Amino acid sequence: MIYPKRRKRSHNDNMLFSQGALNFLGGLPTATLWTLSRSPVLEWAHVISMISGIGVIIFVVTRRKVLSNLSASLIFAVNLIPAYWLVWTSNAAHSTQGRFWIPFQAHQLACLTVAILAPPNRKIGALTILLFPALAILQYETFSPEQLAWLPARAVVAPILFGGFALILYFFSLRGIGIAELAAKTEAEVQMMEKVTHAILAIKDLANSPIQALSLDAETLRRKHSEDAPVAARIEKSVNQLRELNRILDEHLRGSASASIEASFDPHEKLLR
Repeated sequence: MIYPKRRKRSHNDNMLFSQGALNFLGGLPTATLWTLSRSPVLEWAHVISMISGIGVIIFVVTRRKVLSNLSASLIFAVNLIPAYWLVWTSNAAHSTQGRFWIPFQAHQLACLTVAILAPPNRKIGALTILLFPALAILQYETFSPEQLAWLPARAVVAPILFGGFALILYFFSLRGIGIAELAAKTEAEVQMMEKVTHAILAIKDLANSPIQALSLDAETLRRKHSEDAPVAARIEKSVNQLRELNRILDEHLRGSASASIEASFDPHEKLLR
């Protein structure tokens, strides 16, 4: 069994853990916002954001199985629901204060945050980013003329631009993650092949002594017991096949790209490793 503290964290683990931490930290200013907005809906949005953040962190820390990219992306998207609710209720609370304010700043920051966290499923990731500017446009259309009077002109342009930039950043992030994972996989394969090479060389060297003994026995059998000459011939044929196999393995393995293979080594030590 592989325990969380002993296994190397994957990108999916880091992504969900970071999202959980952000959801929890996003709910910490609850007390201040209660005083400023006096909005019960906003209060509950912060509380649920904190609860969802703690839940995701506990899930990542206690989980045993490896998450697929689709499962991790779906969990990420579900855990964004409190964030969507939070940015909506936050703007709704500010719009009722009767003073000038800059709307949809949280939408812009959220777009960039999702792009940096980079959920691995492209469709889900792009959708979670685009939902923030879409919610900004939808909420802007619900504001009354009195509320719009306190907003700057073209208030929805910024979240749309940030959403487009976040998509570009998101796909670049996925590309970088893919390159890093390919490099790690290649390095692991090289290390595995090096270990296999050492093992095969050790087995080949250990087999040399029995091959020599069989050759001597076949020669002795042929000379002293002529009636067993067919048996000796079969033994000699098998020994020759083993020698040819050893020669092929020796050419392939000692001529491999692994420079760390010694010209001579203790086969017993290699196999014990």
